[in-house]
Amino acid sequence: MRTVKLEQETVSIPQVIRTSCNSELVNMYITICKEQDFSPLSSSTLFKILSSCSAAKKTNLRGLDNIAADGNTAFDLLINVTKELVNMEVLDRDDSDEILSKLKKSKIYLKTDYKLHVQKNDRCADHCINWALSDTKEKEYAVECDHLHDLVCDRCNLLPDVLQMLIDRVNNTSELTNEEKEEHLRDLEACSFKIELWKAHLLKTVNQDEARTKIFDD
Repeated sequence: MRTVKLEQETVSIPQVIRTSCNSELVNMYITICKEQDFSPLSSSTLFKILSSCSAAKKTNLRGLDNIAADGNTAFDLLINVTKELVNMEVLDRDDSDEILSKLKKSKIYLKTDYKLHVQKNDRCADHCINWALSDTKEKEYAVECDHLHDLVCDRCNLLPDVLQMLIDRVNNTSELTNEEKEEHLRDLEACSFKIELWKAHLLKTVNQDEARTKIFDD
């Protein structure tokens, strides 16, 4: 625990580790305030608060959250695969730049805004907690949504677009042997699985946080 001395009292603050930088936290806070029609504190005040309530610096996620660590590692592997395919002339520079840009944006999205978009009921399937956590086989553990999932999140689709592009390039190239193609496709499949697992984990944490909040409010 850390303590912060105010004018009239001393506040105890739990020791935490942040996975987002201060500017991202401030932007997320302001976004939530706008959505809730709540007047936020000024940015300068928010930065002062974060400075006073400094968190431990993240050096390694391993041991804290293996799913998140594996997801981050999977993004790094996709970047390495992309660069390797450029060197093997499977991808040209334009394709490589597009893929690397989308990978960066997708990773940042999962680490920041994705959890802000997740809610109990949403017309986007990627954001709908009830739909995502419903068991397709056991009706007792399923909830029927009273809405269609007719919206698509372009930021959630960044990763599938990249993976499909890489898969198509690997399958259609003549620069790789069949063994090399199989190896790259296995890597892509493994990365996709780990990142989707991380994304599902983030959605579950939002649901758990909402449950805790409801308990405290009751």
